[in-house]
Amino acid sequence: MTDSPEQGVDTTVYQPKGLRRVVLWCVSVLYRVWAATIRLDIDARSLACATYHEEPVVIIMWHSTLFMAPIAYKRFRTKRPVFALISASRDGGELAYFFGKIGIGAVRGSSSRLGREAFGNLVRCSLEGNDITVTPDGPRGPAYVMKAGVVLAARRTHHRVLLGGITFGRSWRLNSWDRFVIPLPFSKVKMEAELIEMDSVPSGAEGVAYLQERLTRLTGEQIHRATAQSASVPEAAPEQARSPRPDDRAVRTNQKDGSISVI
Repeated sequence: MTDSPEQGVDTTVYQPKGLRRVVLWCVSVLYRVWAATIRLDIDARSLACATYHEEPVVIIMWHSTLFMAPIAYKRFRTKRPVFALISASRDGGELAYFFGKIGIGAVRGSSSRLGREAFGNLVRCSLEGNDITVTPDGPRGPAYVMKAGVVLAARRTHHRVLLGGITFGRSWRLNSWDRFVIPLPFSKVKMEAELIEMDSVPSGAEGVAYLQERLTRLTGEQIHRATAQSASVPEAAPEQARSPRPDDRAVRTNQKDGSISVI
């Protein structure tokens, strides 16, 4: 049984059709070939964390490093299905279809549409024995700023958090809000992971700050510098004198009602 959709919101969950499906299928094939050329460097401690299979985990990665998420899943976590929280928008529909072609399931919803329903479905998915993955700074940023809903979701699953930090070698960086990074074929990528018991994470804002600090430590310094200006402004900081934008209101609502950030 799913939660009732929120009143007054668009409950449409978009799915790609026709030619878009064909294009996305071709992209998924290209991605598999591309991913096979990536040389992944991971130390013994991080490998032990990444391959922990005693129970489901909540995987947290920054939005800019999402290119590596399917690669990490295929190499370290194939013993358990994994589901990602993905927007119900048209862009989210294309990403969900693409992820499905490379073996990652999708729970659809966002902070502005189907947020509470998606939140409940994601937690339920974890309690049924699946890994779940979220991007704490998605879908609109600011980059490298963790949202409170991610911590709330992890607490409700009663499972450990698996933090995944990526340091890219030769790569392209897109001109997006998060400066999304695409590693060049045959390049070397370093991955660091940390497994955290949620019982050790402080409650409230302190817990959000704690997980943000831990994940930032695992993140490649080159990526952090690329968005340092936007990340230096904390989400809870007093706003400058200006009219609030719709995106700002969505972020505050996201923190209050418990819905979580999406890819």
